[in-house]
Amino acid sequence: MDSNFCKYSLKNRIFKVIDINDKVYDFDINKIYLDDNINTVIDKISSYCIQNTKREDVYIWYLDNDDNIKSLCFNYKININISQPLIDSIDENFLDENNNFSKIDIKFNNNLINSILDLKNDTLYFITIDEYIKTIGKIGGKIGGKIDDKIKNSIIKKYWPLQKDDGLNKKIKGHIYNKTEIKDINKNKKCLEKIDEQIDMINDVFDENDMCNGLKFRFIKINNLSVNNEVDILKLFANINTSIDEPFTKLYLNNYEESYYKLYKAYYINKYIDTDTLLSWIKGKYIIINDVIYYFTYKNSFTIIKKIDDIFIQLIIEIKCIIYSYLMIGYYFLHQHTLIFLLQLFF
Repeated sequence: MDSNFCKYSLKNRIFKVIDINDKVYDFDINKIYLDDNINTVIDKISSYCIQNTKREDVYIWYLDNDDNIKSLCFNYKININISQPLIDSIDENFLDENNNFSKIDIKFNNNLINSILDLKNDTLYFITIDEYIKTIGKIGGKIGGKIDDKIKNSIIKKYWPLQKDDGLNKKIKGHIYNKTEIKDINKNKKCLEKIDEQIDMINDVFDENDMCNGLKFRFIKINNLSVNNEVDILKLFANINTSIDEPFTKLYLNNYEESYYKLYKAYYINKYIDTDTLLSWIKGKYIIINDVIYYFTYKNSFTIIKKIDDIFIQLIIEIKCIIYSYLMIGYYFLHQHTLIFLLQLFF
């Protein structure tokens, strides 16, 4: 049976990205691919268009076909007017009687960018929280050049909903990222560049007329197309037991210090694996494909390692139901029902 993957191209749509100063960024070079999810798009904009910026510090919007402004990455569950932050006014929906922040239920979107059918002219617009703070701080008149609690709680937290009070207050005072944060930002940028190189390599050598059931893959990523699905990674970790064929599971939350793992006892007692291998399972490790280094995050994920003959396969399931699978040695073949094939290997 021929694979549908053979009939799919990632190159037939080019997105334009414009910042608050109307500067246009060429994403024919720094590509946004059709199978990029929204978080990846935000990562690319924060990495390629802005110097040293975190994903949560960028607000991205677009115009639909009726010229309505829509947020790219989230929607509020009640009817909230979404605009461009610099022209928006105080939104009383986000304030209580003392002008403290009043939380409103929010739904974050992580669909594929190609699933947004009303994205007019394939154009995205963005502004960073630092740009907003600096611009508002220079404006007189109704706010007197000062960011007060009303602005902070009803505008900034409306458009940058992942901001915490402590970090936001530091930003308002002009604090910048520390060395650790900049290091993490640069690491994420390198990861994105390596993934783009891999996709470019496939596109450059790919012939739509060729059959691809014989192509060998070491790494596969499967995106979740629904924003409603979440994986109970805690339950997976608690309920799935290790065995001689599934020797290792790991629950990784926010960072390495918040990770937990289980190793099948015989692997330790009988020394089926060496210390370096075990540490690579625990801490995670980059992988090398065609002499190129690739990275991916374990944050908020469940990992299980499956042993088939003498080969170890690692399956990583993120809380948002994005699935990664790779062979530590060797390759597997990509077939039409890849997801079913992979899940049957493990469950």
